[in-house]
Amino acid sequence: NKTAVIYSPPSDPLFIGKTKFEYEACLDDGLYSACDKASVTISVVAPIVAMDDIVSILSTTNGTLINVLQNDFTNPPGQQLIVKEITMEPSSGTCVLAENKTAVIY
Repeated sequence: NKTAVIYSPPSDPLFIGKTKFEYEACLDDGLYSACDKASVTISVVAPIVAMDDIVSILSTTNGTLINVLQNDFTNPPGQQLIVKEITMEPSSGTCVLAENKTAVIY
């Protein structure tokens, strides 16, 4: 019925940024015809943004729980995040996932 536009994001799943398209709306009732153009700007945002963390601990401390997700966020906000895996081991010491997968233990 030509009353809506369906937008599909680019085929690149890593695309983040703005895109824009234009459309023309017309009134055509048989007696009078008029049109006007408008544009739509779409912001494609990342579904999750993980931020780097900096933590200081005493050299005599073992088993420090580090909430690495505390400064990370989702779009839309409020979705539950988990730590899926530790992708690089520390250069010294060991690091494991906390049981609930919301933190790591160093």
